[in-house]
Amino acid sequence: AILGWQRHRAERAGIVVAADRASHPNVLLIILDTVRAKSLSLYGYGRPTTPELERLASRGARFDRAIAPAPWTLPSHATMFTGQWPHALSANWTTPLDASHPTLAEVLRARGYATAGFVANAGYTGWESGLDRGFGHFEDYGRTLEDLIHSMSLGRAVTANSRVEMLAGGRIWLGRKDAAQISSDFLGWLDQERDRPFFVFLNYLDAHGPY
Repeated sequence: AILGWQRHRAERAGIVVAADRASHPNVLLIILDTVRAKSLSLYGYGRPTTPELERLASRGARFDRAIAPAPWTLPSHATMFTGQWPHALSANWTTPLDASHPTLAEVLRARGYATAGFVANAGYTGWESGLDRGFGHFEDYGRTLEDLIHSMSLGRAVTANSRVEMLAGGRIWLGRKDAAQISSDFLGWLDQERDRPFFVFLNYLDAHGPY
């Protein structure tokens, strides 16, 4: 059912007339979930933690006072996707982003962009969050037994229970995708999308926990 739905979404997204690659630049939004500027050598940290970001910054723009619009994942992402302040959006702990405001993915897809999302933080950026709106291709939960458990509310409630965590010796991260898998999934998709410009959202969770 999941595979069929993903194919249906991709086919619907393909109906839009393709944009001209020459006049429409690719857009790649990379989120390093819970990574702070003070830990990046790009912003003066003593150890060389982000040499590639430094290389990119030398050819582009670096913002020194970029501040997250909210202190946690879902409303921050919702603001970045809609341009609206968190208090103007529905996104909350148990409430997904509704369709009151168009998302960046919807706007770009309507202009002929191929749109795709690859997320590791499935709990707060997966399809239940409402952030998948506008993406022709969206990958959050995998297809293993761990992913199945993690995709269910009951499964997440049990594995996040403090007593269960104590017995397990720490937080249980079921079905968690690492950076290598997110990147590989994205590059695999990109090999098949060479005819039109793309908007791609990548959410990496490796630094999130344990801190």
